[in-house]
Amino acid sequence: MIPNKLAKRWQLPPKPWRFLLIIVLVIGIFFRFANLDQKVYWYDEVSTSLTVVGYTEAEIVQSLNETDPIEPKVLQQYQQINPEKSAVDTVRRLVEENPHHPPLYYLINRIWGKIFGTSIVAMRSLPAIISLLAFPCIYWLCLELFESSITGWIAVALIAVSPFHLVYAQEARQYSLLVVIILLSSAAVLRAVTVKTLFSWVIYGITIALGLYTQLFFGLVPIGHGIYLLVNNGFRFSKTVKSYLVTFLTSLVVFIPWIVILVNQYSQAQRLTDWVRIYDKTNEELVKKWIHNLSLAFFDIGQSDYSDKFLLLYVLIIILVGYSIFFLCRNTSKKVWLFILVLMGATAFPLVAPDLFLEGQRTITPRYLIPCYLGIQLTVAYLISSKINAIFVKSWVKRFWQLLTIIVISLGIFSSTIYFQSESWWNKFLNTENIALSQIINQTTKPLLISNVPTNFIISLSYMLDPKVELQIVPICGNCTLNLEEREQLKIPKIGKDFSDIFLFKSYPSDSWKKELETQQDYKVELMFKGDVLWLWRLEKSF
Repeated sequence: MIPNKLAKRWQLPPKPWRFLLIIVLVIGIFFRFANLDQKVYWYDEVSTSLTVVGYTEAEIVQSLNETDPIEPKVLQQYQQINPEKSAVDTVRRLVEENPHHPPLYYLINRIWGKIFGTSIVAMRSLPAIISLLAFPCIYWLCLELFESSITGWIAVALIAVSPFHLVYAQEARQYSLLVVIILLSSAAVLRAVTVKTLFSWVIYGITIALGLYTQLFFGLVPIGHGIYLLVNNGFRFSKTVKSYLVTFLTSLVVFIPWIVILVNQYSQAQRLTDWVRIYDKTNEELVKKWIHNLSLAFFDIGQSDYSDKFLLLYVLIIILVGYSIFFLCRNTSKKVWLFILVLMGATAFPLVAPDLFLEGQRTITPRYLIPCYLGIQLTVAYLISSKINAIFVKSWVKRFWQLLTIIVISLGIFSSTIYFQSESWWNKFLNTENIALSQIINQTTKPLLISNVPTNFIISLSYMLDPKVELQIVPICGNCTLNLEEREQLKIPKIGKDFSDIFLFKSYPSDSWKKELETQQDYKVELMFKGDVLWLWRLEKSF
């Protein structure tokens, strides 16, 4: 009886909206697969490729040490499937160098890479395809929450052209998979509460295990589900709450192997995530960053920070989101609005509180707040669907909300169009300078680029260098312990060829290092490009 009832609820959108929604879906799908290789393949994506093929940075550093100049394509071989490397090597790299990243996505990606290769297009195609699964998942979640097909279709349209979801659909990382599992687990727990069968709880448990093995932050999502069930059941230890606890604890047992790895590799994981605990801005600047990031669900032109020239738009988006939450709480039952608010709050509060009262930048990193973005889009979808389907309202009011719906969707399409044409974006913050750097180097006749930056940086840059560029690598490991003094002791290698220009791509430059180049190694040093961390110098012998 229940499955038949559920099947009846899965239906096409009303005819007046059907054509528009189909167009929106086509546009959303097109933007996910367009220009996959155009944008900078940045530090984290390079790390994904290294993990997928099974190379550790320490291995690369050792193999590149004291080698002759090489072409960029030689460096990129470390991004390609090696028959001598197996899935065990993929997991080993994570354990040794990135234990805070569970292995599920990388193992899936390894299978994908063996079939389709590990080019930039291939590596970004997988998350783009996975992102399409978010459409049926958010539709199902809307059916379970609102029992409304039109709300489901509006939600599908919103995430189809959402610039936030587009950015992560084209990034060779696990975030599009995380979006899908958050939606799937949320729909699964609501379904389990409704049908109360062992099978439904098993399905929910599987989604928890998959989520934990995708991203550690996912753990806040099932905790939020538990808080919701406890509050919704009047803080009683009901049969539903017991079923949830058994399911959640069973999923944690499945995750124990990686918990053991995290405990054993705690110092490495902490060192690699130290950056989230450092933020030298005021609380006012932090709030401005939140306002900017909130707009990313609907509007994004690639800026990494708040801009006063878009103040009015930011305010209108905040008003829309605020009113959506108010409307949701006033017009739905407790079990509906509580679920969405807890989904957002349980994931946001553990990040907001330390950022406000201690220090850090957890909440300025949008990918950590994916459940909040999904919650916001669910509330806006409910508001819009309720208003455009309202019966006892004046026609001009309905037309207003129809127009607002088109404006919101148009903002997403406009943002996606700008993203489509760009070579970089805010999410590639460590390597946005690659474009300028490569232009300086590529315009010379026969350049040599000497580099002592972490391997991920130089591999990222290599994708934008012409074949004529030769690389002299003096490698260091970004994931390995190496203090500033050790970095400064790296010397310029002997150069055995004639080159038109010699460049040095260096991290952590200092006056003492420059002085040593000029006085002891007889080089004239000219700064060509100054980035936040990485600088480009031109070297010329002084005699």
